[in-house]
Amino acid sequence: MEHNVQFLNVSDIETRRSRRTRAKRVSPQLAGMIKTTVMQIYNVPPDQMLSPSRGAAQVALARQVAMYLTHVIGRIDYAEVGRCFGRDRTTVQHACAVVEDRRDDPQFDRTVHLLEGIVETLGGLSGNYPARLVYCGAEQQ
Repeated sequence: MEHNVQFLNVSDIETRRSRRTRAKRVSPQLAGMIKTTVMQIYNVPPDQMLSPSRGAAQVALARQVAMYLTHVIGRIDYAEVGRCFGRDRTTVQHACAVVEDRRDDPQFDRTVHLLEGIVETLGGLSGNYPARLVYCGAEQQ
């Protein structure tokens, strides 16, 4: 039986650690814009979108799409997106997986693609993602 052993030196460990700590913080404006856009497209009231409970299937799907867009467009890690939506990082990870799986459906994929375009246009992002990102909410770093 062959064992594949990889030895790391101190600089490799420091590089990996610095990558983890450099995770971007989501802009409150970006997260708010995505939530608002998705709420309007899916016709979901704000109180249901931000509810701590799952809610109806349509509400849950809208929230999953919003978390997906925040993660993908903002290039934000799951934990930070979760903080913006009052959810755990594993919930965001599941939401992204659900949206990716559903993108096999051409109609759903078109909807998400159009939402990506709307958010990028409204945010003035067009491929140039925000460089200055802060915590979602009142706390800033």
